[in-house]
Amino acid sequence: MAEHLQLLRYLMEDDEDEEAVLMEILNEGRIGNDIPPRLNLQINIEGWRSLGDPTFRANFRMDRPTFEKLVVLVGEKIERDHDEAEVHFKTPVDVSIMIGLWVLFNADFFRSVGVKFGVSKGVAHFHYKRLVKTIASLADKFIVWPDRRERDNIQHAFYQRYGYPGTVGAIDGTHLYVTAPLQQHQRYVNRHHTYSILAQAVCDHNMLYRDVYVGEPGSVGDMRMFNRSPLKENLFMRPNMIRENEHLLGDAGFPLSEKILTPFPHNSRDDAERNHNRVFSSCRTTVERSFALLKNRFPRLQYFRSRNLQIAVWHIMSCFALHNFIILRGNPLANEDEIIQWDEGNQRVDEETLQRSRELGSIKREYIMNLLLQRAQ
Repeated sequence: MAEHLQLLRYLMEDDEDEEAVLMEILNEGRIGNDIPPRLNLQINIEGWRSLGDPTFRANFRMDRPTFEKLVVLVGEKIERDHDEAEVHFKTPVDVSIMIGLWVLFNADFFRSVGVKFGVSKGVAHFHYKRLVKTIASLADKFIVWPDRRERDNIQHAFYQRYGYPGTVGAIDGTHLYVTAPLQQHQRYVNRHHTYSILAQAVCDHNMLYRDVYVGEPGSVGDMRMFNRSPLKENLFMRPNMIRENEHLLGDAGFPLSEKILTPFPHNSRDDAERNHNRVFSSCRTTVERSFALLKNRFPRLQYFRSRNLQIAVWHIMSCFALHNFIILRGNPLANEDEIIQWDEGNQRVDEETLQRSRELGSIKREYIMNLLLQRAQ
C-alpha cells in the first residue's frame, strides 16, 4: 500500500520539462544510478527483455529481429565512442535502447517512462539522449541517395502508380513544433505564430527518405531552406545525382528547374495545365503522406518539449533514420566504405547555371504536360 501511495505522489508531481530533468541529473551527481531516490518499485526488467512478437512490435514499432540489429549497431557505436562520463553506466544496452525507444515512440513524460522501467526520470533522459545522438550519427547508413539502378526502379514505380514520368523522388519541408528555444527564440516563430524547427526531405515511392536536412528555424520558407541545404549545391554540381530525364517533384515553394519540377499556377484555366497539376499532385503528395506517417509513428514530432536545439535536431534526425531502419528491417542502404560524403554547401552555383536550369525546367514541364494531355485524350 505504501509503495502504491509513493508511486501516486511521484506521478502527480508537475510534469517536467527537459531543463528540470537535466537539473535532476546534476543534483544526483551520478549518471549510472539506476535506482531513483524517490521511487523504489520492483520492476520486472527481464519481462521487457523477454518480450516476443507481436507484443514487442506493438510496443516498440519494430519486430524482434530488427530490434536485435539495432542493439548491435548502437552497441558497437557506443563502445567506439565510450567516454569517461559513462564509466559507471550499468544498464544493459538492450534495456537502454528500449527506454530510449519508448520515449521516441510515445508522448510519455520522462517520469512515467522511468516508472515503467524502474529508473529515475534523469536516468531515463540519459538513455534517451544517448540513443538519439547515436542514431543521428548513424543516419547516413540508412538515409542514402539512390544510385542509377535504384533511380531507374523508383522512376518506373512512380510512373506505374501515378503516371508521371521521370520522377525519382518527392521533396517538401515540414514544421516540427517546439517550445521556445533558449537563444534567438524569435527566429523560430513561423507564419502560424508558433515556434518550430524545419526539416526538408526527399522520399521515394516507398516513403523511404533519400535525403534529409534538419535545423533551419521556423521563420524560413521552403525556398530559403532549399537554398541553404547541401542538396541544392549537390544537385547542380554533381551530374551523377540526377540525369537529364530525371527530376524531383516539389510544390510551388521550391524554385522550378530541370532538377526540381513544380506545378503550374493553381489558378490556371488552361485544361492541359490543370490536367498536368492533377497527375503531378497525386505523385508529389507521397512526401506529405510520409510526413504524416512519420509524425504518427513518433508523436513527439507533433510538439517537442525541449529548449535545447541540439537535442531537438538529434531527436528529429533520429526519427527520420529510424523510420528508414524499420522499413528496411535493419538492413543498411550503405556500408561504411560506401557512404557518399556530399558537399556541405561550401560551393556555390552561379546564377547563369541556375537561370539555364530554370529555362530547361520550364521546357521539360511543358513537354510532360503535352505528354499527359495526349494520354488523357
